Amino acid sequence: MSLVLCGRGGLQTAGMPLCVESVLQRLKRAFAFRRRKRVNGGRSKETPPMAEKFERHRQAWTTDEIQKLHLLATKGMSLKAISKAMTRSEESVQARAKVDKLKIAKMR
Repeated sequence: MSLVLCGRGGLQTAGMPLCVESVLQRLKRAFAFRRRKRVNGGRSKETPPMAEKFERHRQAWTTDEIQKLHLLATKGMSLKAISKAMTRSEESVQARAKVDKLKIAKMR
């Protein structure tokens, strides 16, 4: 086996570099891959976060919110715009509109 100096100050054997930097990079990639799987509850870092997170999980509707929903729905706003204005999920707004028998305009 012949050893040759690598351009980065390390050694090279049979075409495979033994540079300290390249070995460290390989190790970092290997361990970063394992670490990435444990972050975010099992999802990797590359998975995009949720579009919007609503902190008001399963909160009851107040009378003011119901009045605002009726007002925005009669103005012809879309479901997405109403949910963003009320800081509620689209599913929540849609479910409440169904209970109140409201028609929400569709985006065209």
